[in-house]
Amino acid sequence: MSASRPPRSSEPARRRRLVREANPPHPAGKLAALLLTASAVAAFSTLLLAVGMALVARGPGGEPARTTIQIGSSDDARPGEQGPKTESGPPPAAELPPGAYASLTTHIGDHTYVVLGDAPESLTAASDFELVGDWEAPEGIVAPLSPGDVPEELRAWKHRGVRAGSCTAMVRGFSLVREISGSIYYAPLDWREDPTDAEVVSALKDSGTPSIAAELGGCKNAVEPPHQWEVLSPSVARDTSLPPASTPERIHDRELANRARDLLVQSDESANVQSHAQSHHLPGREDATPWWDVPSAEIETEVLRDPETGAEIVSVFARADEGCGNTAAFLWGLYDVGDEGELAERAVHVLDHGARIHPASHLSREGEIQWLKTGPFGSQAIVGADAEPITKTEVSFFGCAC
Repeated sequence: MSASRPPRSSEPARRRRLVREANPPHPAGKLAALLLTASAVAAFSTLLLAVGMALVARGPGGEPARTTIQIGSSDDARPGEQGPKTESGPPPAAELPPGAYASLTTHIGDHTYVVLGDAPESLTAASDFELVGDWEAPEGIVAPLSPGDVPEELRAWKHRGVRAGSCTAMVRGFSLVREISGSIYYAPLDWREDPTDAEVVSALKDSGTPSIAAELGGCKNAVEPPHQWEVLSPSVARDTSLPPASTPERIHDRELANRARDLLVQSDESANVQSHAQSHHLPGREDATPWWDVPSAEIETEVLRDPETGAEIVSVFARADEGCGNTAAFLWGLYDVGDEGELAERAVHVLDHGARIHPASHLSREGEIQWLKTGPFGSQAIVGADAEPITKTEVSFFGCAC
């Protein structure tokens, strides 16, 4: 018969129980222990989170990843979800779409558009246009575009914020647009039979190159609605990620302005305009009155100072229009101001009939002063001192110019 294992002594366990009964733990001690344990767990969790974020923030090859700027919702976001977070401050110039610093807007129907450039002929031919307005007072033709139809360099405008005139809005889509002024009854159509709407739209589409435009959401008052025979109020659009454009400082110097005015009147260009006006009068309307003295003559001057360099320039815009067959003059002179107040001609431009140079609008990204130029039927352009369009909108006119 095998011997059994002797029972373990219970004396040590009995002693530990007696000690615990004689010295029960204080409730605060229990709480301290719990807090210590929780603190250790939290510290370990924080360490794991930091390590995870550091790994996520590294792109391929160990390079830091960069959150891209996005205004508005992402195309990939579901309804109710937000897109990627935005960064503060303007993005690098390389990330901005063409025209972000200054583009023109146009208003057709109930919609405002930022004009981005001329449309390729192939895109115009393949698009279905609709007439906005009626035959008596058309406003334009519009064809919606899908983002895939838009040139790649312009697609970045989608969902960007835009400051245009008196409102701020977001680009919500793209269209082909062409403004129309006048009356469709002057369009090149066979009026012996009533043309169809499709024939009318086709004739209007052939009247000029449509523009690719970005439609602004909720921005009806960016520019004044166009009216027949009237000039549109110009409006410059700018990406909201950029600070407001700098403007030249305007100086009140009547004596300097008057001297610049006299230089324009005495210029060779002024003499040529006067000679042309006198030689092209209609029979019985001959008039030797100088163009600057006719009742309709207007001469506007502004003395401007570059806020960065301190350089000064005087702009002189002059116009006179006595009606068809009578005196007409449209001139723009620019004069640099020397250290002693002397004036040096930079340029004198003979402008198209009906053109107007508006007060200096803003400074370009390179610090050059830019102006708004409008035409008689709604065309607009941003121009520099050379009077060449930097960006423009055009209008197809149907009617009698007189």
